[in-house]
Amino acid sequence: MPKVQPGQKWKPPLAVEHNSQLEASEHYQRRERLSVGGDLRFVQRLTDIIEVKNSTGANLRRGEVVEVGAALVSAANLKENLLFDCALAGNPPAMDSVFAICKEPIPIDQIGTAHVSGACWALVDINHESHPRAKPANGDAVLQSAPAGPWRILYQPSGTGEKECVLLYTGGPGPCYVGKTDGSGITAVSGDTPGSGTVTLYKKGTTTLSSLAFTDTIYNSGLFVPKNTYVNIFYDEFGIGWVDGGVSFKPTVRFTLAAALATTDASKTGTITQQIGQGINSPDTGAGAINVHNLPALGGGYTFEGATGTYGLAAHDSGNDYHILQMNCPPA
Repeated sequence: MPKVQPGQKWKPPLAVEHNSQLEASEHYQRRERLSVGGDLRFVQRLTDIIEVKNSTGANLRRGEVVEVGAALVSAANLKENLLFDCALAGNPPAMDSVFAICKEPIPIDQIGTAHVSGACWALVDINHESHPRAKPANGDAVLQSAPAGPWRILYQPSGTGEKECVLLYTGGPGPCYVGKTDGSGITAVSGDTPGSGTVTLYKKGTTTLSSLAFTDTIYNSGLFVPKNTYVNIFYDEFGIGWVDGGVSFKPTVRFTLAAALATTDASKTGTITQQIGQGINSPDTGAGAINVHNLPALGGGYTFEGATGTYGLAAHDSGNDYHILQMNCPPA
């Protein structure tokens, strides 16, 4: 189509030519939005970002977390405007809870943008530098580092306390660990209230456990779990750990007595020297780390005796408790 020169009489183009001009203009605008090489048939939309109204009652900082609530626009308008209400996380989160991390500061009752997936900067209270993940806490706008949670920590500054970190939302069930109960054990479920207790966490290999050097509060939907007991831990999608049965250690160990054992002693401490059979090796391999229980004798007292360092065989009971099966004969 020839250009019109200054002063020249302008004649409106034919409809087909006019429409071609509009299509060319729209094509150029789409090209600018998507950049060269993009798919020009579609307009790009960032599906990992939504708009939220701050209904928490306090100003929100960039990187703080909120629980996404109801949509504030009609279903038809959601196609153009992803706007939702938000509040601080509840405890425990509901099964259909959705969380978002503020992309920018959002004053009270104002609207701002927030990440619901992908990678982003976020404020995290680092409780232990080895924690690999982050999860929401009750009524707190700052995420907490944890053994499990919806977000994987990709980058964190050194030290503990509140840090600005890079997170990747992964969702789904968390990892499985093994936990050793502390001196109080894990309480039993009571009605609709789950039991709970503190455990030291271990990473489970094919035949061994390796300590992760941090603890966590674990919940229980079954019976009381005694102290010093090893249990499997399953983490749900919100980073909450649950007891998932006991750990199958190798059933028999060879040990040495860490203290002299008499036929009047119900138990003494021992040191594992060899683990035998199917299952995981017990991590209680330090000097005097296990309790070996003597076999009651028919006429009273107990069956076995031995000096410090005497070898024996024992069967695993639970935790670090074993029952003596056999002791080497004492020297004549």
